[in-house]
Amino acid sequence: MGLLALAPGVALVDVEDVTYLAPIPWGPIVVLDGVAPTIWRVARGSAREDVPRRVAEETGAGLDEIRDDVDRFLTELLERGLLVETAV
Repeated sequence: MGLLALAPGVALVDVEDVTYLAPIPWGPIVVLDGVAPTIWRVARGSAREDVPRRVAEETGAGLDEIRDDVDRFLTELLERGLLVETAV
């Protein structure tokens, strides 16, 4: 089981309730808003399987209602190379 972390070479900027991510130097810039910055913040430093539960706790959403969406979002971040799973 590994922990999720910001991928090497990815810039991160938080401005109020929006997070901007971009592989440096060529991008593209990814804009996270709505609940996405919460998922991003919770994910970093967490085991992937713990993220849906922690997001549910922070947002008050039902775990069963958000689990699949959170997992899809994490998969997308990993596939785009914005997030990596590190060895513990």
